[in-house]
Amino acid sequence: MPLQPRTSYAVRKKLRPFYTGGNVEWDTEGSYVVAQSGDAVTKVSQATGDECGRFQVEEDPVTTFVLSPEREFIVTAHKSGLLRQWKYSDGEQLRVWKSFHTGPIPVLACEFTSTLVASGGSDWRVKVWDVVRNYCTHNLKGCRGVVSVVMFHKPDENSPIRVFAASTDNSILGWNLKTSSDPEITLEGHISTVTAIEAAPDPDILVSCSRDGIIRVWKISEQKALKAIAAMESLEALKFLPPGSFESTKLRKPFFVTGGSRGSLRVWSLPAGKIVGRQSISASQNESEDLPSQQEGPGILRLQVTNSPDAGYELQAVTVDHNLLTYDLPGFDLRGRLVGYNDEILDARYVGKKDQFVAVASNATIVKVYDVESTSCDFLEGHTDSVICLGRWAKIPNLFASGSKDKSVLVWKYSNEEMPDGGRRKWFKCAEATGHTASVSALCCSHGAGGDRFWLASASEDNTIKLWSMKEVPLGKQKVKNVVTLTALHTEIAHDKTINSVCFSPNDALLATGSLDHTAKLWSVNENHKSGFKLRGVFRGHRRGVWTTEFSPVDQVLATGSTDSTIRLWSIADFSCLKTFEGHGSSVVRLAFINGGTQLLSASADGMIKMWSVKTALCSLTLDEHEDKIWALDVNESGTEFVTGSTDATLILWKDDTEEKMEKQATEKNLRIEQEQLLANLLLDEKWLKALGLTLTLEQPFKALTVIRAIMNTGSGEFTELRETLGKLKDDQIAVLIRFVSVWNTNAKNYFPAQLTLNILLKQRTIEELIKLPTVAKALPGLITYSKKHKARLERLRQASSFIRFIHESVKVTAGDDVSILFNRGKFLDHMDVEAVKEELESDTESGVVENGDESAAASDSDESEAGSDAGSSGDEEPKGSRKKESFNVEDLEGNLEAGPDSEDEEVNVAPKWKQQRRSQPIRDRGT
Repeated sequence: MPLQPRTSYAVRKKLRPFYTGGNVEWDTEGSYVVAQSGDAVTKVSQATGDECGRFQVEEDPVTTFVLSPEREFIVTAHKSGLLRQWKYSDGEQLRVWKSFHTGPIPVLACEFTSTLVASGGSDWRVKVWDVVRNYCTHNLKGCRGVVSVVMFHKPDENSPIRVFAASTDNSILGWNLKTSSDPEITLEGHISTVTAIEAAPDPDILVSCSRDGIIRVWKISEQKALKAIAAMESLEALKFLPPGSFESTKLRKPFFVTGGSRGSLRVWSLPAGKIVGRQSISASQNESEDLPSQQEGPGILRLQVTNSPDAGYELQAVTVDHNLLTYDLPGFDLRGRLVGYNDEILDARYVGKKDQFVAVASNATIVKVYDVESTSCDFLEGHTDSVICLGRWAKIPNLFASGSKDKSVLVWKYSNEEMPDGGRRKWFKCAEATGHTASVSALCCSHGAGGDRFWLASASEDNTIKLWSMKEVPLGKQKVKNVVTLTALHTEIAHDKTINSVCFSPNDALLATGSLDHTAKLWSVNENHKSGFKLRGVFRGHRRGVWTTEFSPVDQVLATGSTDSTIRLWSIADFSCLKTFEGHGSSVVRLAFINGGTQLLSASADGMIKMWSVKTALCSLTLDEHEDKIWALDVNESGTEFVTGSTDATLILWKDDTEEKMEKQATEKNLRIEQEQLLANLLLDEKWLKALGLTLTLEQPFKALTVIRAIMNTGSGEFTELRETLGKLKDDQIAVLIRFVSVWNTNAKNYFPAQLTLNILLKQRTIEELIKLPTVAKALPGLITYSKKHKARLERLRQASSFIRFIHESVKVTAGDDVSILFNRGKFLDHMDVEAVKEELESDTESGVVENGDESAAASDSDESEAGSDAGSSGDEEPKGSRKKESFNVEDLEGNLEAGPDSEDEEVNVAPKWKQQRRSQPIRDRGT
């Protein structure tokens, strides 16, 4: 049975950067993370890593933000100097106002009742805003530098509300909001920028930390430092631990935790000023007190304590490499890690049982392993330079390899074995291979699981390929006591330039390589052979470097992708090019066969993913979700999903939804048939309201137009039925109907029902009521534009109809000039009713029709003499631009009509003399 071609893929999960630097805050329960991402603020689920909201204004970047303690709103500061208040739940913008700061706003703080917000600016000012009553309450002066920290302080109900702020002049100022805008408290002693201020449980105590490596404890009432604690590192964050979240048998509480440049969390006792405990955020470094300056991990920028009903107290930490860590309290065990920014993703592979993990190389010294479901991430440390490539053994899911610029290859293994400290081991380094003299550029793992062909092949920028034996690496549940050093079985100089790709055939007997020298080569692999690699042939035809090679799982063909934007299928029997796939607009850097080798996936440097039919070489699907080069592409074991990674720092998991779409289309087709039958029945029964409501619910504008026309054709021409039907519609139905009207109105054939419907709605509802309805405001511009066009068209039609009426009145048979038009030839006389013409002319003359001075046949003798004298006085000349029509006698017309022409060629000419003379003249002698 032939395989059903796959026609559609959908995004299952998209991991894009949500934190690129700046402020980060968790809600009080730790369910969501709110972080700055580029020019916007994003809201991310802590459990899944999915983006749940985005607060952004185009062309107005966010400089900082603050989340209210009650999770009601977010206030963002923008580069334009504006402050915006957003609804936290759905991202609705509530208010915009000017900050009146003369520079950027680096910090914001919110009071614990969510009533006041303080903004600290680079103009050395602190402003306090009442976000409930919408006005500025205080303009606080006194800072002598850019404000770095702002904090509200109100330890109890009887204490006044104070605002503390630190600036780049290394001092801390405090203002009493009930007394004055001038500072009443000044705390000096730090010799570098203050990075954090926290209120101790004692209402008269403040604790601050600075980049000078000193923690200072202040007594507010005396405005002096009680003690200075040397932290021996540049400090960035400080947070007090809630009562019950941490206990110590040696030192007294309260306790606080600090984070700084050393990359470790340290818990301090405030009364003793000593360290109670510490936790390194780096898995590869051990705690040490011997070297105070030792770098234990990436520096910590921010700390926050959350209290979840399920998880209890947790400590959240933000590192300089944009990672968000979650530790439980009091044990300080790492519960989860979210990666805020991946940098460039260079490779990705499905690993683990049932492909539950994705390993990612992201231009860093660590390998990141994501859990597909929770997107929690483990860091594998071991390389000393950026990791470039990854490889996995298809039949050994708990094993994969990584290659780096440090010229080494590391093999990682997954295990749930219990560690001596009670924890469980996950991914760890089990083998290492060294020997290349340049960066490792590509890896490929054999398809066999154990046995003689349990190999690892590596390629390098030194133009060589190496074959490594994996026999000594323990598999399954065998424990790894020591890291195994792999031995290179064979080494071959394979190409003249950098090797970009290496892959094994399905039976592991052949190896293909692709290089920047424009060629791909086929090698036979024999572990027992003297050289190990034997060249079988060279694939020539690409005009530029070859980036990727891939064997078909069913046919004896090899697919290659090149910088020349083409994909070629080659026969491995005679090395001829079988087919060329053209369609990409940039370099093809990754390939993968799917659906039993009948289809091919390709990824290019322009961010496009295409799916091809191998049989027809035609593209059947294009996916455009990435914004930059796609360096990573891997298909899972079942072939129903694949993962892509790009230099836009986005990792996307795709799933095959062909069957779902086919089922959905079949269901929609059956439903459409049922609905059309129901609509026909409703129209037949003249149930107009139900019929119209059905079309509005189904979002079918032209079905609704059919119903409107049917209602218009019923009853008299006053459209009573239509008025009654539209009057019974609900607000949401009217909103949809107006949107439909805007669609109908774009076509001149449908303008009348559209305009009639709109007219009735405007008479039944006020404009103010209609504007409040959703989508109505968006439909108005189109309605107005096309209504103006229809009005102009009708005006032109009215003018044209008036001109036709004028012509109709002008051609009435009242003069010889008109008769000549109607009866120019005798052959028309047989068809004229002489008596009817006579009666019409007599009726016109009796009614006094005279045009341009013509004499009426019913005029009196005195009128005739007067007209004659007037004619005589005017002479034979006619005024310029005017002409008198000659008088006409009905009896003469009757005689002429009855007599007919003397011969067949003779015309009946009853035109005026001047026209007869003009017709007799040659055309060249006639006037204009």
